Formats: sequence, structure tokens, C-alpha cells
Amino acid sequence: MRIRRAALVAATVVALLTGCAAAPAVDQEAAQSWLRDSEKSIDGRTDLLGTTSGMTSRSSDDGITLSFDDPVTVSAFEVACFGGGSAEFGYSLSGDGVGIGVQSEVECTEVPAMIDVGVDGATEVADVSSVVTRMTSPDSDTTFTVAVVGTTP
Repeated sequence: MRIRRAALVAATVVALLTGCAAAPAVDQEAAQSWLRDSEKSIDGRTDLLGTTSGMTSRSSDDGITLSFDDPVTVSAFEVACFGGGSAEFGYSLSGDGVGIGVQSEVECTEVPAMIDVGVDGATEVADVSSVVTRMTSPDSDTTFTVAVVGTTP
């Protein structure tokens, strides 16, 4: 009876510790290669207003700002991340009469996900003078790219 109880306690401890184990490290050479390939794949596209990329942050206070001299129309974001798991993508749009902020979860499958920006039935947001993008993840080894899709006047 004591042996069974000891085996049960040991199995429980192992299961708990396994659940607390750190995520496996991301191969940074592979991540940088993926980032270069991702940037090359969008190079020359005329439907993009700008791109951001880097390593995810653990804080939603961090972000990358794209500012435009003349107001633009934003229709979507193409978001991709490398490293497995998921990340939280957030964006803020601001401009004359514009103030929108949204967060959504993105699976880090290395394949771009299209995040539409339409609100209240609209498929785009006009008069945008700045875009702030944020990618957060508890795993700072996650590499990401964000392409802002839209048009200029």
C-alpha cells in the first residue's frame, strides 16, 4: 500500500512539474531566416501602407508606430508569427475623427492571418494618420511580422 501511495505521489509531482516546464527554446537562426523570407514575400506589394517586425513583447504598453503625412485608408493587417503557440496582436488607429483599438489572438503557425479592421459593417477605416501595432506573448522568443493593408489618397 505504501509503495502504491509513494508511486502515486511521485507520478503527481512529475505531472505537475512537467506542466510547469518552460517552453522549448525557439531556434533563432530559423526565426531570422523565416523573418527574411517573410519580408521578401511582401516586398514590392502596392497594397501595403507599411510593415513592422521584430520580437514579441511581454508588455502591451510596447508598440511600433507608423505615421503618415497624409491620411490613409486601412483595410486589414496581415499578421504572422514564428515560434509556435500564440500571441496577442493589437492595433490602434488614430486620425481626424478616428480612434479605434482592437486586440485579437493569433496562432504562430508562420502563415499570415488576415485581420480585418472594419467596424459597424464598414470594410475599411479612412482618415487614419497613425497606426500602432503591438505583439505580445509570454514567450519573448516569438518573432513576428505585420503588414498594414490599405490605400493612400
